[in-house]
Amino acid sequence: LVQSEETGHYDLGPESHRLGMAALRRYDPIIGVRNALANIRNATGNQIHLYVWTPVGPTLVASEQGTHYFPFTVKLGSALPLLSSATGRVFLAFMPRAKCERLLREEIRVNEVEGIKIDMEAIEVELATIRASEIYWSTQAIVSSTAAMMPLFDESGELACCVTSIIPRGIRRPEVEQAVTKAFLSAPASAWPAGLAHVHCCPSSGFDHHSGCQSLRDR
Repeated sequence: LVQSEETGHYDLGPESHRLGMAALRRYDPIIGVRNALANIRNATGNQIHLYVWTPVGPTLVASEQGTHYFPFTVKLGSALPLLSSATGRVFLAFMPRAKCERLLREEIRVNEVEGIKIDMEAIEVELATIRASEIYWSTQAIVSSTAAMMPLFDESGELACCVTSIIPRGIRRPEVEQAVTKAFLSAPASAWPAGLAHVHCCPSSGFDHHSGCQSLRDR
């Protein structure tokens, strides 16, 4: 365990994170998704990331390097913020709110300390857009780039992981977007392991996942 100097709260330490990452890599569905990542990378040339939910947030558990150069990359085991990363917002859109409440409140608190005001109404609009999108496109990636994200759901209908395609700024053209869309949407039939699937989710489909749609303005 480690203790925060700022709040005094305890959290999992580096050794716990290392053991958790090792366990995730041995989890069969994740192994199957890793195989699909290579197929998407080969079809698009883009860097492809796989994120799953852990106690510290959306965590990178697998990555396939693309053909494009980036000045820096996200390391395996790194956790993304929920509000200030595109992939984080995908998790926020579909995760049961009870699972991410603590991290959400902490991120809001840290932003307030830094004098950064979170526009809750704008975030709610974006979360609705994410839920209504088969593939979510954003320029708010942690790495300076455009990102395309596709959520995958387990047999219970809950978010299992998110596949993110990283595209350098300046090369997102119609043919590039079409290649990513085709690679993402054709992969489930041939590559995703049993028990995981991509489904078109939107508020009208009855999505709630235990109050996953609860208004952020009520937080």
